[in-house]
Amino acid sequence: MRTLVLLAAIALSAFALGATPTGPHTTTVYYVPELISTAGIVQVSPHFTTVLRFPGRIEDYYLGDEPLLKIKAQDNVFVIWPLQRSGRTDLHVLVNGKSLEFVIEVVAEGQPREYVIKEHLPYQRPTPQSVARTLASAVSRPSPLPAKESAPAASSSSVPERKVAEAPDGGQVTFANAKVEGNARLVAPGQIAAFLSLTNTGVSNLRMDPDSLEVRQEGRLLEHFLIRTPPEDTIPPTRALTMTVQAMDAKAGPVDVRFRVRDEGSGVSYQVTLEFWPTDKLDPARKITVSAL
Repeated sequence: MRTLVLLAAIALSAFALGATPTGPHTTTVYYVPELISTAGIVQVSPHFTTVLRFPGRIEDYYLGDEPLLKIKAQDNVFVIWPLQRSGRTDLHVLVNGKSLEFVIEVVAEGQPREYVIKEHLPYQRPTPQSVARTLASAVSRPSPLPAKESAPAASSSSVPERKVAEAPDGGQVTFANAKVEGNARLVAPGQIAAFLSLTNTGVSNLRMDPDSLEVRQEGRLLEHFLIRTPPEDTIPPTRALTMTVQAMDAKAGPVDVRFRVRDEGSGVSYQVTLEFWPTDKLDPARKITVSAL
């Protein structure tokens, strides 16, 4: 079964205009159809403001842990300030009769952040029927590169891997000049949403290979969609890449999400594997392993 990777074309505004910039102002784009079934990650920092802009007037909202945050909502703008130095909770915002889901995380890395929520996806997501037709077509007309799907297994046996970092209890792991975090949840029967964050903590660029991303369960490749924010492959120093991965046809039990990242300073490539056991709650990865290739 061939893995489908769907890249979203997201317009990103990276820096706020000003005569004297005071630091990075990162804008993240979310889409209403995604937020109805999959919670968007929103980060807030002490002493900094986080703004959410919705495509319609905010009708109401529900916060899981009220003492954690200070919130001001007016028209279509939602402003958040953390009242504590760490914490995590859920937020549901009612806009145009739709309940949009978020997970709010208080993080130490301080900077202003803006999240823009748009009404429509920038692409047309395939329906289960169209996916089935695509797979049937692939079976009836063999690909000229039939070995592509088995390539990861072949490369892992021919290229020795060296484990460089591991988080046996999941959550997050640091290695070389990078930090990886991951959470996942079951959004519908057989459908899993994983939220990954890759942060560049070094002085050289990191390059994430989107074609290397796989979702496996018991050795079986699962169909998946990938959305990257921002959509570039290269991650400059101090910046982060957020990935939303939605997998289909999963069974109960552990699921592995893996991808490759290259440190352009040292030239070393790493394989990152996150193990999840998804439930209807958003839970961190049970285990994260990083190997040098």
